[in-house]
Amino acid sequence: MITCLCEISSSNPTQGNQSKGYLYFERGELYQAYYERLKGNKAALKIFRMNDVTAKFKKPSGKGHIARTITQNTESLMLEAMRQKDEIKTPEVKRAIEKMQAKKKENEKSVSYFVPIT
Repeated sequence: MITCLCEISSSNPTQGNQSKGYLYFERGELYQAYYERLKGNKAALKIFRMNDVTAKFKKPSGKGHIARTITQNTESLMLEAMRQKDEIKTPEVKRAIEKMQAKKKENEKSVSYFVPIT
């Protein structure tokens, strides 16, 4: 049974958006995480790498079932997130990430949807 829900949010004024992630705990252990379309370990790593965050702790509603997909303990996930964050700080990696994000944003603008008529 989920005992705690933590909503993590971070505003990015340069991009004018807000990121949100959700961490679910069961008796103090990280049980599940959601960030955008990610869940589990990948979502937790993304959340732990966020900057300038606000955390809101909530009591879960108890409705619905949350499946456990976290396979690592919280400490090792946090350490891995910090290692990844340190790697991102190198200028070469930072430039490559900025290029990828710009390309992704450009692709999102030009996406069109095709529905076949049968």
